[in-house]
Amino acid sequence: MPSAATSDRYEVIARRYRPRKFDDVVGQEPVAEALRQAILQNRLAHAYLFCGPRGVGKTSMARIFARTLQCPDGENAVPCDQCATCEQIFRGEDSDVTEMDGASHRGIDDIRSLIEHVQYAPSLGPYRIFIIDEVHMLTREAFNSLLKTLEEPPPHVKFIFATTEPERVIPTVLSRCQRFDFASISREDIVRRLGQICQQEGADPQPGLLENIASLADGGMRDAQSLLDQVLSFAGDQPGPDDLDRITGRISSETLSELLSAVDSGDLSAVVEGVTAIFAGGTEASVLTDQIAEALRQRLHIGV
Repeated sequence: MPSAATSDRYEVIARRYRPRKFDDVVGQEPVAEALRQAILQNRLAHAYLFCGPRGVGKTSMARIFARTLQCPDGENAVPCDQCATCEQIFRGEDSDVTEMDGASHRGIDDIRSLIEHVQYAPSLGPYRIFIIDEVHMLTREAFNSLLKTLEEPPPHVKFIFATTEPERVIPTVLSRCQRFDFASISREDIVRRLGQICQQEGADPQPGLLENIASLADGGMRDAQSLLDQVLSFAGDQPGPDDLDRITGRISSETLSELLSAVDSGDLSAVVEGVTAIFAGGTEASVLTDQIAEALRQRLHIGV
């Protein structure tokens, strides 16, 4: 994987290191294996619903699933990652794979236009695949217009829906989909992946940085990669925890430790003085409370 320095035009880390095969998707091994086995056993549903928090791999998994189904040279449910079909789907340019953002194309006319294309046979691959991200944003009328197609789709059509809010998808659509739930990604997995990216980028992060990024990302790989991108841009190839604090408006670990010590000792004046100084430095109240809550969680974890 080339580093940013080898490209004429910069591409953000989250895009440059986007997963290309099932094994590349961090923290979603059960989902990846279930989809792989469905392909190997030819037990394919006509509609899938990928549910989970933002930034955990739903859209990436949808594209990988589509690539694996369409790749003419793949073996054992692994796309070749070299043919024109693989590359076009990865870039979102394949004529047989249509991606739509349900947040910005949420009306009945948008879905009717999509349904018109359902009847067309695929141009090159075996299927026409429709990926709708943020599907919960569709209007009720748009959902209802999908029902007949989902109930009796042409054999060459596959739908893949992705959502962060499955409870907002109407039950009649839910019942016609095979559902997969994506988990938040563990901090250990995020730290491991960020470490691999740093190695490929030629970066040498200082101790504690990747762990702090993983904590802030709250289970989302995309957010973690975005934060890493920011801190590398800000501090160069040897960033540390203090650099992350600066770009996120957080207080340093030393300041937080001093504040908590004042709380522990019951020194109210020191607490007031410390909080006043923190806010004067520009730190938002929500950021401070998040840091305090995280520090208390760590204490409880260590205590256990």
